[in-house]
Amino acid sequence: MPANIGKRKLFIFNPTCEMAIANGTISWSANKHLQQFEKDLEYLPLLFSSGNDLLAVHRYPSAIFNEWLNKTVKLKPKLIDRAHLTADIEKNGSFPDELHPWGWSPAMHNELKDLKSYTSADFKKSPSSQWKAESKSFYGRSTALELLKTIVDQYPHDKFLPYRYHPEVANSTEAVEKLFEKWPKLVLKAPWSASGRGIQILRYGYLNTSNRQWINSVLKQQGHIMVEPLLNKTMDFSLHFHIYRNHIQYVGYGEFKTNKNGQYEQNIIKPNIKNSHSSTWIETLAKKIKEALLINGIDKRYEGYAGVDLMHVKINDESYIHPFVEVNWRYNMGLIALQLEQFIHSEAGGSFHIHINPQKPFSEIHNQLVNDYPLILRNDLPLAGYFPLSDPDKAVSGAYVILTPNR
Repeated sequence: MPANIGKRKLFIFNPTCEMAIANGTISWSANKHLQQFEKDLEYLPLLFSSGNDLLAVHRYPSAIFNEWLNKTVKLKPKLIDRAHLTADIEKNGSFPDELHPWGWSPAMHNELKDLKSYTSADFKKSPSSQWKAESKSFYGRSTALELLKTIVDQYPHDKFLPYRYHPEVANSTEAVEKLFEKWPKLVLKAPWSASGRGIQILRYGYLNTSNRQWINSVLKQQGHIMVEPLLNKTMDFSLHFHIYRNHIQYVGYGEFKTNKNGQYEQNIIKPNIKNSHSSTWIETLAKKIKEALLINGIDKRYEGYAGVDLMHVKINDESYIHPFVEVNWRYNMGLIALQLEQFIHSEAGGSFHIHINPQKPFSEIHNQLVNDYPLILRNDLPLAGYFPLSDPDKAVSGAYVILTPNR
């Protein structure tokens, strides 16, 4: 992973950044359930940190979670009280050179505004260091559509998704209904949402009352809806990039799984590319995606990580690649899976999971997983078994890893 050696970075986990962008106000705050989710997973940015860095948290880890961290990832950035962020940093004199929220939004820029004066001159020049009038549209799904059209234009003979199946923008319920004439089954997506949230799948060729209410709510809040055909998906995968000013670096390949409604469930750690692609094919695809990003001037509009979600689909028995299903302009779970490779044994592989079930808190899941998948270390590195990335003493939702030795 790219790193700015020697520069102190401040990390903050704000997984609801797309919702904050959709709202658009600097005072936006998530509902109680999402605030809890944010607290439960707030240690994930730890994986990108070094000993010189800062991690803003709502609560400090319990003794049991510290013990797990010491056995597994062994990272100890300085923890900062997020509720008193600026005061805590000023008191300790630990001024950050760079600010690294999970993702940017007007609300996050407002939360960090008092710290920007302490950052490096290089950070202040970053296109992501300020929120601009055009930033909202950039972070929406319309940018992925621009990139999809670009890559199909550039490579018309590749097996990329044909134009007639590209998403369309709908500004009314009637416009959505009209698209049933073009595609018998639809996927509706809120322009600003992520991880499979903000999605409605319409399998029956008509809108019911619930669909209409959802559409009207999104139109009222966000102004339009992205509509696309429900395709016969055979595989989800992702390609990850780090975007610098005037330069884009390919970071790696990922595979992930979603449920039947398209919501994120898990990432594979060390996926075996040979099972579905050749490494040469992936490298070539990454170059084409990078070219599309450069043609669209992304390196002038954004700096940071970008996770591009792709799909293999079948249409009339022909196989195609949908190269820009979604672009996550932020840290993301696929990056977590890639980063975890640095902390586990070279012979280990496995999966990274997110648990979300208010009726069954993570503490219960944790105890079950400890028994079912006991942690095994080799050369002081995790080789097999389970370990948590959320505090099992306090979390309702949680992030965790299950490893198996690769034979």
